[in-house]
Amino acid sequence: MRSGAAFRLLQLRSDAQIPSHDATGGRWRDGHDLERCRSNRGRVTNRITKIKKAVEKAAECRAKYLESTVVVEAFRSQIMWEGVVEIFTLHGHPKAKRAYGWQAGVGTDAQFTAVLGIPPVNSPNTAVRAAIAAKAHE
Repeated sequence: MRSGAAFRLLQLRSDAQIPSHDATGGRWRDGHDLERCRSNRGRVTNRITKIKKAVEKAAECRAKYLESTVVVEAFRSQIMWEGVVEIFTLHGHPKAKRAYGWQAGVGTDAQFTAVLGIPPVNSPNTAVRAAIAAKAHE
């Protein structure tokens, strides 16, 4: 329960999000391009397929790719996390209709994170915040 309390604390702070750090035009601070991360001519990229497998493993049900979005999470004017979060719809999960996933690292160092859309997680931003809070309490 401690991670839930930390998540709520992080979520409710007035300085938890800095609007000036929000992504604009599909690009963010390091110049990554959202379009490179999205599906390729109607086909889902290999990266999204791997994230989908991580989501399906965590949710223990089928997932379908919905869209990609850029998330920038800042705390006290410091960027805590930034990247592309993939949004999936879940088919057959008893509590969650959505799930969120992302990749950190590349190649053999790649790690995949999957967060189910169970309250208080209801958006890509809250999924990232929940993952940050959970990692801080490990």
